[in-house]
Order: sequence, then structure tokens, then C-alpha cells
Amino acid sequence: MKEVMRGHCFEDEEEAETASFTCARTKATALTKSLAQHYSANLVTTLQTQPFSLATDGSHDGGSSQIYPVVVRFYDRVKGAVVTQLLSVVECNGNSTGENIFLMLNKVLTKFSIPWKNVISFCSDNASVMMGIHKGVVKFIKDLQPGVYVNGCACHLLHLAAKAGSKELRKDIEGTLIDIYYFLDKSTKRQKEFRRFQIDCGVNLHKILKHGATRWLSLHTCVSHLIEQWEPLKLYFTAEFNALSDSQQKSSKNDRIRRVNRFFTSPTSRLYCLFLRDALPLFTSCNLAFQQDSPQIHVMMQRLHDLFTELLIRFVKTSAIESESNIFQIEHWLRKNQVPREELKIGSDARAYLCTLKAEKNIDKSDEDEFVKDVRNFYSSSLKYIVSKFPLDNDVLKHAQLLNIREKSKIPEASVSFLNDKFGIVPPEHTDQLLCEFAKFRITKFDEDVTEEKTVDRQWHGISQLETMDREQKFPLLCKLAEAVLSIPHSNADSERIFSMVRKNHTEFRSAMSTETLSSLMVMKTQLLAQDWKCFSVGLEDTLLKKIRSATSDSLQK
Repeated sequence: MKEVMRGHCFEDEEEAETASFTCARTKATALTKSLAQHYSANLVTTLQTQPFSLATDGSHDGGSSQIYPVVVRFYDRVKGAVVTQLLSVVECNGNSTGENIFLMLNKVLTKFSIPWKNVISFCSDNASVMMGIHKGVVKFIKDLQPGVYVNGCACHLLHLAAKAGSKELRKDIEGTLIDIYYFLDKSTKRQKEFRRFQIDCGVNLHKILKHGATRWLSLHTCVSHLIEQWEPLKLYFTAEFNALSDSQQKSSKNDRIRRVNRFFTSPTSRLYCLFLRDALPLFTSCNLAFQQDSPQIHVMMQRLHDLFTELLIRFVKTSAIESESNIFQIEHWLRKNQVPREELKIGSDARAYLCTLKAEKNIDKSDEDEFVKDVRNFYSSSLKYIVSKFPLDNDVLKHAQLLNIREKSKIPEASVSFLNDKFGIVPPEHTDQLLCEFAKFRITKFDEDVTEEKTVDRQWHGISQLETMDREQKFPLLCKLAEAVLSIPHSNADSERIFSMVRKNHTEFRSAMSTETLSSLMVMKTQLLAQDWKCFSVGLEDTLLKKIRSATSDSLQK
């Protein structure tokens, strides 16, 4: 901070070097708050005049209250892209009920004079306190803004869909991963002994990864590492278990060793792991797509359709799929609609290992039958979860395909009408003009500099720059509607990144930091990230420099 301010506050380098300028905690705090106030004012002005999405999540501060980062997502017309920024960090001093969290959000918007009618979408995790229809935050928001679109976290739901399928497997692979990690984690002696087994087996000297039950992508990576380290792990835990006396082997203190040893002793454990390694990428690839910063709302329905199809073709007969016009209504759980075991897709590695087990007579008919049944249930339970939790019939997701300019000839006029009626972007008296612009949009052949843009928000930025012969914007109303739909988040991932950033800055080592100071720091940081600015090269206007020069004295006089 000191070096940055030197470069801005003094006219030449010699003066900056000789000047007596210090910047400790008090001054740095005052400067940060002053800068944050300036940049948040620009953000607030934007939110006062155009539609945006709102998100929040609770983070325990170690005291008696919870802090809630209030995050907004909107289309930045200057940058020509969708950005996600922190509006404020506030405390919820009472119980974190849906009503109290809503009142906190309402207080923030009222403070900045931001109208609720500009909030077209609310995104959060899938907790009942947020999404509950009776006492959740969503209920109170809809009472005030009935047209708001509510979006849960697709990444979280995909993770839970895969987890629902994994629960159908007779082998507790997740529990085994956790047992192995925590048995080795805190003991240098055990890690050294395991390393010796790794060297003897000639495998890579990789550490055992920690599987987090709430981490969206960790299971597939951890299962892959488990298979890679299978032999040294099996030998190590067998040796550990055999080193125990008979009474110690039965003791509850050694439950972890006993469970892991039993897992590696079973010949079908590796079979289940190989199957899971093949099946999980179906979920992780879709999950990664929904974690992108760029808008995905226009392809969300198609991605879910593709995932559903990929799962179906692995265990359902082609005739059953073709006979149903809506794949989400296929009765995949009925045995008559499922393929015979020879056609069941379990992955080439799992298939080869199963053949090896049968050739060596290490698996009997009942174990093989149980495995086949578990695989069917894995696919079926995952699909049932997707149908029950995802908004597969949501009209906003269906009509959001309006944004896909590569498929513009297939987009019906009803999509424009529905989205405008839903969010009220274009006044009713201009509806005909909007529909005329859409008709012109459908037949317009755009240049490659528009269609070849990598993200859909940049494509629409290019469209917004098109002009008529009279130097007027060619699609003003349609672009205005598109900008609103672009601001709708497809998941909670970008907000979670900001939430994580807040938690990393608000630690036990900075416990004296006030919520106001934390908010100022994070507002500044997210502003820099959203605009791709470097803190040391940001240009400061003269009026702003004059303001921050007096920031310390002004703060001390309050």
C-alpha cells in the first residue's frame, strides 16, 4: 500500500523517495475504506439502473454472529461481459433464519437505494433456510419481487446425484478413502513406512489425497489415486493388521485398520473402484462446465439432457429410449427396459478385471450378480435424483436458449415474449419493436468477429455494437433483454469463489478486523478482478486522490 500510494501522491520520483510518508494500520484502513467507497459507488450506480442477480451465503466468524457476503452478477456494458462482484459484507446478529437473512439483504439494498425490481434472479446453495418455500429467504424475496427467478447450485446437485448413485454400491469407497487418509495423515512414521511399500511396488510416490464429502470433484480424483496406489496400500494395511494381536484386532481402537484391511481383502473392491472411475467423469465433465465464469444458462438444459442420455444408454435398451419422446419420463428402473448384463456398460478396465476374477475363480456367481445389480441401481438412482431435484421443466431454462446465436433460426418468437413478460425488461408499449428486432436478428448473417467469440456474453457485446445506416444501435431492445438473461447464473460457483475469498481473508489471525474493513478489502479486490486490473497500475483521478489524502483525518474525526 505504501509503495502504491507513493507513486500516486508525489509528482516525481525524487520527491517520493525523500518525502516522509508512512502507512501503517490506521492509514491503510482509512485509505482502503475510501477507495472501496469510491468503487462501490460506481457499482451501485450500475445496479440502480439495470437488472442483476443476487447471491449470498453465511460464513461463521468465530464469534456470536455470522457474516454474509452479498454478491451481485450483472452485464458490464463497458467491459462487454458478465461480471460477478461483491457488493458488501454484512453481519447477521440474530438467528440465521430465512426472515432475518432476507431483512439483512433488504437493508443492504435499501442502504444503496437499489430497487428490488432490478433483482431478476436469486442464487444460493440448496439449504432449506435459503430455498425453503415457507420460511426460506426465497419466500420473502418472492413476496416482494414475485417475478424473481430462483436458481439453486447445479454443481452441488450434480455432486449429490453422483453421491446418490454411489450409495447403491455395496462397497463403502468414500468411507475407505477417508479412513486411509486420516490413518496416514498425522503420522510421519506411518507415512515413511508406506513410502517404503510404494518404492518396493515401483509406483509413483504420490501422497494420499483427502476426499472432501462436500468437494464437487474430489471423488473421481481420489478413486483414481486409490487404484494407482492399490498394491502398496493393500500390502501396507495387511502388514499393519497382521502386526496386531488377536485382542487388538478386535478392539474398537483399531476399527479403521480393520475396515480398510477388510476392503482390500475382498476381491470385488477393486472391481467397484474401476467401475466408479469410469462412471464418475460423466458427472465431473458436466460439473466443470457449470463451474465456468462465462454464462451457461442458455445451454444448461442441453447439458442436462446430454448427461441424462449418457447415463441412460449405459443400462437402458435403445428401444425403450426411442419409444419415449421425453427422455426424463423413461421408466429406466424397470428391469424389462434394461439391457442384459452382457451389454451393461461398466468400463473396459472393470470388464477386463471381472474377466480376470472369473478366470481365476476369485468371484462367485452371487458376488457377480450383486455387482451387476449395484451398477444398475447406481445409474437408476442417479437419474432419479436428477429428475427429482433439477428444474428440468423450467420455462426460463428452456427459453434462455434465445442467447444461442448459432441456433437463432430455431428459436421461437415465444421465447422472447416469455422472457420479457417474466422479467419486464422492455415496456409493453415497445413489445412490437422488440419482436421486430428479433425477426431481423433471426435473418441477419453476423460476421465471424461476432460468431467466433469464445463466450456468449462477448458475442452479444459484438451484436450490441452493430449499427444501422443512421448510426443507431441495430438491436437495442433485444440486446437489453439478452443482457438481463445473461446475468442469470447457471450455478453458484462464481459466488462460491468470492465466498471462499472472504473466508480466506477473515481468519483467526485477523480476528480484530472489523466487518466494515473486511467488506472494503473484498469490494476492492473483486472490483480489480472483475475489471482485470492490477492494483499497482490502477489510474487514480485527481478528485479521488484529493479525497484519499484526507481519508485518515476524516475517519479519525468521526
